Amino acid sequence: MNTLCLGLDSYPENLELNKVTDTFNIVFFGIFFVEMLIKNLGMGPRLYIKDPFNVFDAIIVMVSIIDVILSYAVPGD
Repeated sequence: MNTLCLGLDSYPENLELNKVTDTFNIVFFGIFFVEMLIKNLGMGPRLYIKDPFNVFDAIIVMVSIIDVILSYAVPGD
């Protein structure tokens, strides 16, 4: 669902569609962030980091955190 939502970008821009996809992007980010936290708490940091997929997932979530912060910090974006 997240990939489908990200693939809905179009040119010329549709402002209504952009608002909807931005909202979905925030929702998916929240879901992935909570998933990362729950796995980290459940497995413990050492066991969590041992799995390369978890490290990859954590990197993607951290990049998403930066994306969300910048999208709300930069005016007119």
